[in-house]
Parts: sequence; C-alpha cells; structure tokens
Amino acid sequence: MRKIYTFSGIALIIFLAFACTIPSEVEITGSPSLKFAANLNFNNYLSDMFDGALNSDGNTKIITCTNPSLKYEVYILRMEIFRRENFKCEADLGSFTSPGNTGFVSINGVDIPAELHESDRKFLVISNNETIAETDNGAPYVLSFNGLNDYIEDFEFTGIKSKIYIYGTGIVNKLTIDLFRIKDDGTEELIVKGDDIDEDKKIPSGFESMEEYSGIELPFGGKEVDINNIINSGGDLVLKCKVYIPENTEIEFNLLDDLHTIVAEIVIWLPMTLESTVENAVFKFPDFFDGISDVFKSLSGTGCVETMEIKISIVPLNPFSSGLFVINDAGYGDIKNPLDDSSFFINLNKEQVEYINKNPFDPSFFVLFPEKNSLLKIQKGDNVITTISLNAKLKYNVEF
Repeated sequence: MRKIYTFSGIALIIFLAFACTIPSEVEITGSPSLKFAANLNFNNYLSDMFDGALNSDGNTKIITCTNPSLKYEVYILRMEIFRRENFKCEADLGSFTSPGNTGFVSINGVDIPAELHESDRKFLVISNNETIAETDNGAPYVLSFNGLNDYIEDFEFTGIKSKIYIYGTGIVNKLTIDLFRIKDDGTEELIVKGDDIDEDKKIPSGFESMEEYSGIELPFGGKEVDINNIINSGGDLVLKCKVYIPENTEIEFNLLDDLHTIVAEIVIWLPMTLESTVENAVFKFPDFFDGISDVFKSLSGTGCVETMEIKISIVPLNPFSSGLFVINDAGYGDIKNPLDDSSFFINLNKEQVEYINKNPFDPSFFVLFPEKNSLLKIQKGDNVITTISLNAKLKYNVEF
C-alpha cells in the first residue's frame, strides 16, 4: 500500500506541473512484470523436508543414493537401535563352567592342565540370567515416522526395503540378539532372532560414516525386515532388544577378559516413488511458497488488481505434473490450477480477482491428485526451480 501511495504522489506532482487545476481523483494503471532467477534445487528441498520429518531426535541419518542407473531419487535412512561398548563377558553374562572334557576349564577355579595353551581353553555357558543390553536399560526404542503425515498423509511409498544389521567385536558371533516389535496393544512380536543372521552377515552397513552411496540396493549383511506398513501409516516402530549367550554355548578363553562392543542398526531404502491411497490426495508444502503468499496478502483488499498470473519454472521435470496446483484461502476455498511438465502456474479469473480485491486473502498451497493410485515420482538428479515470474495488471484510483 505504501508503494501505491508513493506512486500516486509522484503522479500528482507530474500532473500539477502540466495542468492549471488540481484534480479530485487520479487513476493509476500499470502492468508490472517481475522475473527473477531462483536457482533452487527442489530435490534438496525435499531432502530437507524429510530430514525434518524423520530426524526430530537427531538419531536418523539420511544418505543420498548417487547411482546414475537409478531413475528416481532414493534416500537411505540409518537409525541406531542400540550400542553397548566396553563390556566383559565374565562380568555381564551369567555363569560358566567346565563340561569336564579335555581342553575345557571352569571359571569357578577348576584346575587347567598345564599342557593346554590359553588359546585352547574354552568355557561353557550353563546358565543365562542376565543380558548384555536391553535398549535404554530395558525401555523400548521408538523410531517415529509420524512426521511424514505432515506432508504425505494420503500417499504410500513404494519399493521400500529395510534391514537390521547387528555387529561388533569377537563375541558377537556367540550372541543371540532378539529384536521384538511392541504392537499397539502392548504384545511383543519377535521380528529378528540372532540365530537367523549368519556369522558372515553380522557386519555393519557402513552408512554410519557415509554421506553418499553409489549402490543399487542395500549392502550385503544383516536381515531383511518388513516395516512398510508402519512407515506408510506414519506410525511408530517400537523395538525392544534382548542380547544374551544361549546355554550350552562354548566360549573361547581369550574372549572372556576382552572388552567388547555390540551395535544394532536399522537401515531403510526409501525410493521417492509414491502412490496416492485416496481420491483427491494432497501433497503439502510447509513453507516453500511463503513469498508468493506474501504477494497475495499485500494486494488483497486493495481493489487494485485486474489480472494476475504467477509461473514457477522447473527443469528438467516438474515431478507434480499429474496433479493440480491448489491455492487455498480459508474464506474463499480452493483455486485449482493445472500443472505441466515444467512449471507451477497460477492464473486468476475475474471472480477470483474480485474476491481478492474486496477481502483479506492469506493462502496456503498444495498439490492435489484427484484420482486414487496417482503416482508421484521424484526424478533423480537436480530438478531446479530456475525462475519465478509475476505478471499483473493493476488499476488504482486515489481521491484528493
């Protein structure tokens, strides 16, 4: 509004310089057109959005998959379930004894034949009353996916793959690590039993130290688990771990006094290919269009807008082209605009302009997919917003 009055003042001064009388009213018209480079990487924006939705506790690491053979963007989520460091078997793992066979000794003071070398000695676990680790001293560990509902409540990811990796120092191959999912009703479901993971697969995923990944699938090792429904429902994955050495397990002497480490992690392969689960599915943008919203707010109620269009250009591909770009105002409702392969486009008709001229207008923005099972696929690479263009026709009368 201040700009309009400044423009009016300049126009009045010019008028007085060339006229003999003072006018009672000045009509100001114009068609301002603005076009500026944005250079905003839309894929980076989406990555930051998912990071905010999934990493509220700081425990989730998001890695970008860079393999050029993948057509669509893939993010890898790595979450540590538990880590136990610097523990000893003798102190933490129940009791041990000798079975009485040559080459075995007892932790309780049974004599060891002099001819045996320390590396030949073994103990046998005869009871197991304690565990090495229970998550957070027995409390469940919660992996929350409900932040995704803020943006993609009406969609499901397709092609999700998940693995549990369990690894550590020498003792890890003697351990059984049971991983339970606690259901909503409080019952426990065993989803990983340590015996199910072969020794050669008790290795780290490697994502703890990675920023990028060039593979086309999750690394070798670990055990696959199906948590797709939990991710897509935006629910919580509640896990409880029990780590122990089973009875009748032979333990080498040199492992008893060593300090050991055990780690469990879950890794999720998350392609950016989504399918709508309902008609009129909505993909929300949290703050991406704030600047455009400010333009509408500043012009609403002024009566000066005759026409307006805004175009946001994306190269090489607009991932939302199969949907409708919607402007929603609490007072007016929805204004729907078709999308194409390279842009978001807003073009207001006469009725919409009249409403904005007479009323406050504070819009939010989202993409609407009218048909169920519509696909939203984020192309791999840099989908860049290159320019934002504003074209408007304004007319304003100032009375004196």
